[in-house]
Amino acid sequence: MKACRELFDEGGYDAVSFRTIGEKTSFSRPSIYNYYGTKEEVFLDLISQEYAGWREGIEAIRENGTPKTREEYARATTDCLRSHDRLTRLMSIHYTAISHNCSLDRLKAFQKTIQPFFDPFASLLHDTFPDSPQEKQDQFRVLYFSLISGLYPLTHLTDNQKAAMKYSAPAYDAPDFFYMLYIGTLTLTQNL
Repeated sequence: MKACRELFDEGGYDAVSFRTIGEKTSFSRPSIYNYYGTKEEVFLDLISQEYAGWREGIEAIRENGTPKTREEYARATTDCLRSHDRLTRLMSIHYTAISHNCSLDRLKAFQKTIQPFFDPFASLLHDTFPDSPQEKQDQFRVLYFSLISGLYPLTHLTDNQKAAMKYSAPAYDAPDFFYMLYIGTLTLTQNL
């Protein structure tokens, strides 16, 4: 896991392979296959660890006092996610790259592992917006996580994307992810 984390931090998703993990550890490629069928299954465990860290941050928000306004909620959740940047990068590729090459058993185990994260998140949302109907809160959660997953790639362009944008729209400047997440969270909470 440590090797996967380091490789991902240094070079992104494509930098991680069983070969590169083996080079950073004492494990051979065949021995890694004893634990994982694909590199994406390693990523599932990494995402689980990252969700656990974010859960602690969400619980800390609740312990320090529930946000009283939409602005406080948006700022607190955005700041919490800011301290878990790796999670935002992983969330942006979870459904597009990672989940497609994992066994159903691994995906089921992953979903069971991360499910406890969503309880404190739902509780914080309910505590902040107690008069909001459950249906609206459920919709918010789906839209919030979709916002994170879709916004990250639009605000973290690859070098090729930057060059193409410079060619076609020279004045384009990619917006800041966390500022846009804050604005998006404010917008989404208008319906609560």
